[in-house]
Amino acid sequence: MRNRPILYRIFLYLGCSLGIILVLLMYILLSDGLHINNECEIRRTIGLYCPTCGCSRMVLSIIHFKFYQAFRYNPFVFISLPVLIFVYVKQGICYIFMGKSIKGLDKFVIVYFIVIFIFGVLRNIPALSFMAPAGVQQLKMF
Repeated sequence: MRNRPILYRIFLYLGCSLGIILVLLMYILLSDGLHINNECEIRRTIGLYCPTCGCSRMVLSIIHFKFYQAFRYNPFVFISLPVLIFVYVKQGICYIFMGKSIKGLDKFVIVYFIVIFIFGVLRNIPALSFMAPAGVQQLKMF
């Protein structure tokens, strides 16, 4: 792999980050304004919760500062989100300044996918139904 100039790497990383932000913003605008159904296709098709069931609703809840609600939709992804953001930023810094990937990133990705797969299996066991995406009733103050 050839080492690209630092300016190229900066624009590539910022372009990818901007693309992620734009997709997220479009999703927020479309789902709130058009009331798009956030039903999981895997859940609807085979009747099981996938490891990422509830992530769309989780993201919308985070944006509306409803963190407990977001946690209830997908606890594993909610807890691991700060780690994923940290890894993304660190990877970007490593790529921009050194032109290479973080050492051990491939192992991290493999372990993360194994853990999220195990979470997907566990959340479909009836005894562990608390892991399934669940809505939270709004608390009334008065």
